[in-house]
Amino acid sequence: MRMKKGKRKIAALLLTIVFCLSGNSAVLAAQLPAQTETKAQTKEKSDIVPENNTDILSNDKDVPNANSNTDTQAPEKVNKTEDAGDTQTAPKDNITDNGSGKPEENAQGKQPVTGDDKKAEKSTDNAEDKKSESKAPEIAPAASDQKADDKKDRTSEPKLESQVSAASPLLQDRAAVPSSQTRILTNFSLGDDSMSWPGSGTEQDPKVQSGRASKDTFIVQAIDSEASINGGGERFEQALNYGANTINLKVVARDQVSVTYYRLTIERTKSPQNNAPSVNQFYPIAASTDTAADGGITGFEPGLTYDYKKAGASTWTPVPENAAEVTGLSSGVYEIRYGETDSMLAGLNSVKVTVPAGTPHAIAMGTWLGNYLTNTVGATNISYPSTATEGSLVTLSATLPTNALFITAITCQQTGGYSSTDESVRCLITPDGNGKYKYSLSFKMRGYDITLYDIKYKTGIWYTAELDDTMKSTVNITNTPAAPNDSFGSNGVTYYKDGSTVTSKITLVESGKYTVNKATATDKTTGQEVASSTGDTLTFEITGNIIITAELSLVTADFTELDKLLSQIPTNDLMVLDDPSILKIAPLLAQLPEIRTLSGSDLDKKILNGYDTAMGVHIDGYIDKLRKAVTSMKYRDADLSGLDEQMERIPELLEIYTPDSLEALYDAAEAAQKPSDENWDIRRQDEVDALTETLKNAIDGLKKIPAATPAVPELLAKTDTSISVKAVAGQEYSIDNGNSWISDGVFTNLNPAAEYQIITRVPETSTRSMSAASEPLKVTTDKSAMAAPGKPALKKVTSDTITVEAVKGQEYSIDGGKKWQDSGEFSGLKPAGEYEIITRIKETDTHYASKNSEALKVTTKEKTESQKTDEKKTDTKKDNATAAKTGDTSNMGLWILLLAFSAGMIISFAGINSQKKNKE
Repeated sequence: MRMKKGKRKIAALLLTIVFCLSGNSAVLAAQLPAQTETKAQTKEKSDIVPENNTDILSNDKDVPNANSNTDTQAPEKVNKTEDAGDTQTAPKDNITDNGSGKPEENAQGKQPVTGDDKKAEKSTDNAEDKKSESKAPEIAPAASDQKADDKKDRTSEPKLESQVSAASPLLQDRAAVPSSQTRILTNFSLGDDSMSWPGSGTEQDPKVQSGRASKDTFIVQAIDSEASINGGGERFEQALNYGANTINLKVVARDQVSVTYYRLTIERTKSPQNNAPSVNQFYPIAASTDTAADGGITGFEPGLTYDYKKAGASTWTPVPENAAEVTGLSSGVYEIRYGETDSMLAGLNSVKVTVPAGTPHAIAMGTWLGNYLTNTVGATNISYPSTATEGSLVTLSATLPTNALFITAITCQQTGGYSSTDESVRCLITPDGNGKYKYSLSFKMRGYDITLYDIKYKTGIWYTAELDDTMKSTVNITNTPAAPNDSFGSNGVTYYKDGSTVTSKITLVESGKYTVNKATATDKTTGQEVASSTGDTLTFEITGNIIITAELSLVTADFTELDKLLSQIPTNDLMVLDDPSILKIAPLLAQLPEIRTLSGSDLDKKILNGYDTAMGVHIDGYIDKLRKAVTSMKYRDADLSGLDEQMERIPELLEIYTPDSLEALYDAAEAAQKPSDENWDIRRQDEVDALTETLKNAIDGLKKIPAATPAVPELLAKTDTSISVKAVAGQEYSIDNGNSWISDGVFTNLNPAAEYQIITRVPETSTRSMSAASEPLKVTTDKSAMAAPGKPALKKVTSDTITVEAVKGQEYSIDGGKKWQDSGEFSGLKPAGEYEIITRIKETDTHYASKNSEALKVTTKEKTESQKTDEKKTDTKKDNATAAKTGDTSNMGLWILLLAFSAGMIISFAGINSQKKNKE
């Protein structure tokens, strides 16, 4: 990697200048630390055969059978066990199987970058000078120059580069160091060194080899990382189908001249399933006739894989995923087995279920049973099908106030006949959420019409205690209740009384392969542990439905010495080692899954620890070879490329940033110098990455000095719906408190007669950060004008009044707009007078009054004769009243005459009334 020393000095100088100008020179007087540039040192790789590339477990008869049912629950070591001969790791990528057949990822997600044994010349700052008051660092002479020169001479060490993918441009300089290496390693145990396999290696006569295991992916790695496989990089992967797979490889050496062809036959295997489903879990659905395909089978457990076929057929049909039943079947006998899974073969054993044919038979509730359930037991919501075919599953449901009635059988009496049978039932009891219990009683239908006559039951609460389904292919259990009467069997299931004590004994299906470390009883409903015990025997109290599991471990060889050696190896990521160490260790670790399957037998001990032949010559075992590889193991240098990338990001112009953010940058850059100065290896890569992240954050956290806050915006114009302020170049304006900004200063689509506050700011530029917002300019928009309404509509007119239709929100005038009123009625007018009435929309908070409407011209009516007479009388009264008040006696005689006439009229009227009464 190249250390960008020059740029760092420039950046440091600018930092110093900035801090001197800002008064912080005492803090950052020193320049940014500079890492020294590396000098590329190339070495030629020699064609070295990696040690221990021989498959020490290739003889099948000497290998313990590691094929196991992957559905079996077992402890961690069991789960990691692979088929013998599963794995052979390529030295560069540590190709190992993680249980899924796929290569394990680098534990840290990194591939340290290395060159052809390139070693960086190291230069360090004088530590004492760094602590001096001036803090001016001095670059000391490269103390490691001689060390680097010594490394140049070691040209015989083989080197594995970091992984280079297909079509990578980094492959273009592969011919710089000539090499004819075309050897390969694979994640399968394929025997000896690949160059010793049969065949000459030409296209017509390729080198051939075969292997078998349960992995789903074949991985091959070239020994030389700059060789190519099938036109890509040095690594090649191919997904495997179950059965035989033919893989053709063309390996081209770095020199682009040497080529070796390989043809590998890889068989992907699966583990067998010896167990079969329980026949009691299945119920047939009868076909309507012998030829109709409308029958079926129910009882399949969702989540498990099943196959079925008609007896005598050659082809198995898979049951749809998560299906509980299969339909569309004709009558006959069907076989059911566990289906093939990703890791296991289809079951070797099966059970038979008969699908009958026939018409449905009637089901009726007997009087006694109905009364018992309703009146004695207090059952409600009783339901059952009215018909069912022979052999099909019938479910009687009811809600009971108690769960202490465990029903074991239903008496089915032939309707109209004499036959009667007790049918075993599956009794499922579940709380209904309302303090009661829902009972579901399932039984097989008879071949005739039935009447549900009676029930058989156990008093009390009863539960099951069963082995976990995932362990049924590995272990068996035998449950023994403390009291014989505390259990009973029904429909193939054993039930245990609530509160009783049960002892469960766990035995192995395959004796000698595992030991039972621990047995645990768990409540099936709550998931809570009920009891646990070390060993294979467990005693627990029945308080609910119980699931029993066992913790198992292999009976293994003594791996104490092996574990000590492995603890010294970074097995999660071999790329932290230098390439010679990888070449020695990787093939050995590739065999580790197989080694872990070894038992304490004499033969396995020899494979593990070595042995003496009859001649007394010691043969190295696996541990001997691993110990030699660990003794010579070395770690590679830490990858500092990330720090260099961040140093490249330091801006050229530093005076535009705030002092605080520049100080953080300096501290981060100074700390980033330590890995180079102190020659950190890959074991401190996490610290290097942390320093890289800190430097990145410091660069990302650089804050520009903000621009000055601008003055209050200047108002140019306003209307009822717009406001314009003076637009200043380099500023932007907001009328919604900064939610949105514009640059032209013109705001439209505003509300009339509304107050707005306009602010301005300077947006961020390449040299300054965004300014603070100015003080607001407060502006109120004008009111809006309204159009004139239509002329008033005449409602009524008299000789002295005019009334028009009054419209809400409008006002009216009869004097040309001098006076206005909300009412449309005008009174006190002159008869036969001509008037003009106008209207307008009244002024509001947001709008001015509208223009006047067109005038309504109206003439009041003439007075009638009666109106005139009344008017005269009114005038006479007014005159007399006036005369009385003023002492005028000119009309006194007239008044006396009128009074005499009135008195005479009254007397005459009285006389007439008197005569009428006398006649009566």
